[in-house]
Amino acid sequence: MMSKYLSVGQMAKYLGVSIDFLNKNRGKLFIEGKHYFYPPGFDKYMWDVAAMENWLRGYDNEIGEFGNIDEIVNNLLGD
Repeated sequence: MMSKYLSVGQMAKYLGVSIDFLNKNRGKLFIEGKHYFYPPGFDKYMWDVAAMENWLRGYDNEIGEFGNIDEIVNNLLGD
């Protein structure tokens, strides 16, 4: 059974993206408290698997500072 929360390295591997991509887009595409958070007593953040899966599928209702999710994904994938 997969954990509900993953470290940045685990999330990058799970989504097939780089750690750098996730780090560069914290606070931009990804919203603190929704996609990732800092658990009390931890010095690193954790990623919410369900929220990230929804973002990947385009079900995310909130738009990051870069705009439309479909456009962002298409730009990343080169479609």
